Amino acid sequence: MGSIIMQPCNLNQMYVLEPDVSISYGENSIVDRGVNPAKIEHAHIVVEEDVDDAIMTTSPFFIFTKALADDIGIQKMTGVQFDEVEVSVSKKFVERMKREEKSISLPELCYAKVEISQGNDFNRVDGVYGLVISQNARNLVEKHGLKYGIIKPYDK
Repeated sequence: MGSIIMQPCNLNQMYVLEPDVSISYGENSIVDRGVNPAKIEHAHIVVEEDVDDAIMTTSPFFIFTKALADDIGIQKMTGVQFDEVEVSVSKKFVERMKREEKSISLPELCYAKVEISQGNDFNRVDGVYGLVISQNARNLVEKHGLKYGIIKPYDK
């Protein structure tokens, strides 16, 4: 009979979350890209595909479902605050849904203002595409749904 090797759970492990890109930058966005990070006065996104993930991105926005944002607040996770986002749906998406005889149903969405930092549950790190997240954040994101986004270990 073989032996079982138990691997310790590293709660300090951080991960890179590369979110789904099922949205695009909306023309009503008001963004100052002359500063880092870009200063966003008004976030507008266009949904291009079904919303299957709890986190999506299009530069310079990270968009979370409101259900995930609410749970982040309940769990008192750090590194992110939320604001409203204007949401439109692309003509291509509308046409596809009509062909498939489906109605469009979107979850409530929030613009996530993620700090450039390290050591929080949600972090933006220069030179990293996506978000750097804690183990607790990973667990919560996966609970809310991550069909197309990718999570991999973060090597500092």
